Amino acid sequence: MFESMIATVAELDVEPMPGDEGYEAFKIFEAHKDAYWSAVTRGEIAMIDGLPDVAGSRTDAGLLDAGQRAERLVAQAEGEKLAAVAEFALRSIANPAVGYDETAMMRSVEAEVGFAFRISSAAAHDLLHLAMTLARRLPRTFAALKSGKLGLRKVKAIADETLNLDVAQCARLEDTVLPEAETRTVRSLKEMVRAEVEKIDADAVRKRRESAKADRTLYVKDEHDGMATLCLYLPAEQARAIYDTINSRITAQRTGPDDERLIGARRADHLVDLLVAAFGVDLRAVADTDSPVLTAEQIARLNRGANSYVPSEAMKNAIRARDKHCRFPGCRRPAVHCDIDHTNSFNLALKAGGRTIYTNLGAVCRFHHQVKQMPGWHLSQDDHGNFSWTDPGGRVFVTRPPPADGDEPPEFWAPEAGAHTYPF
Repeated sequence: MFESMIATVAELDVEPMPGDEGYEAFKIFEAHKDAYWSAVTRGEIAMIDGLPDVAGSRTDAGLLDAGQRAERLVAQAEGEKLAAVAEFALRSIANPAVGYDETAMMRSVEAEVGFAFRISSAAAHDLLHLAMTLARRLPRTFAALKSGKLGLRKVKAIADETLNLDVAQCARLEDTVLPEAETRTVRSLKEMVRAEVEKIDADAVRKRRESAKADRTLYVKDEHDGMATLCLYLPAEQARAIYDTINSRITAQRTGPDDERLIGARRADHLVDLLVAAFGVDLRAVADTDSPVLTAEQIARLNRGANSYVPSEAMKNAIRARDKHCRFPGCRRPAVHCDIDHTNSFNLALKAGGRTIYTNLGAVCRFHHQVKQMPGWHLSQDDHGNFSWTDPGGRVFVTRPPPADGDEPPEFWAPEAGAHTYPF
């Protein structure tokens, strides 16, 4: 029936307006189309092949209306996804593995969420946190997302700004904020929520600021073309003071006519010069790195400590050079900050594996080291350093060591059912 309606509408020269012949039929078609895409989004029906493009027959206003309907469907789909994640987490908490508390179970849930959606560990953490926040503290905001009234960005804004409110306080805030949320931009909504939070609990604002200050940090974000971004997260007044000081210094400096550097490049170079002077180290020198490629003879020498639980420093350095970062799918925590973990638990009684050898060790961050030890998780490693992870739901992903050229392999490569060898 839906296909025949599509064919009829596709024959229209223009989108009918109220009062035009065929307008009522067109509105019925639009309602069926919304229901169809909602069902496709929820996985209840398969998409129909060969649907004709009827966009060309629509007015400009009709195209934007279609975009709005699509936006609502996207919001509904995001709501369905978050609802599924929240329900999955709540079930795991309600039925914990013996000997594991809610914190431990949530650790395993977070890792499974990353597996299921093939996303980074940080993204999995954020997704799970948002799902639980909406389910536990902001049920009406959650309902607005699932109905398509509010988009994900607005919902995130409300969730972020109410971080330090309890359930009752969140309910009071929803009473005030939700009636206007649909008619505000994300920025305007954020400002409104922030003002309401201060009215409800001024102490929550102080807690939020203290928490943000405690999270100050310095980290490096790798970029393309051999570049990286050095990120310094500080209280605003300190960050602004540093920036203004550097800016004033380079503005006062006189540069020759041959200096073609952009102002941003001059700021960056001045900061490097300050650090060189402070540390007495040439930051422009290229650091030597250990080669991740070892000969059989080198590996044999490293394996001489096989019967010792603690790997030698040489072995640790070799594993870090090979793995570069945590070997859990989607995790990029640098190997220098990871545990050097036994893939098969250290056990000299085992005939195969269980010893401190090159092919039974890997860089695994503390978080995913703990996940690996949870019930239902399994890790194996082959002679080429390929790690095969299996989650409690039976999903299997293989990660392989990053090559020497730095070109990262896929984080979520899934072997075919029953495969015991990999095409790499």
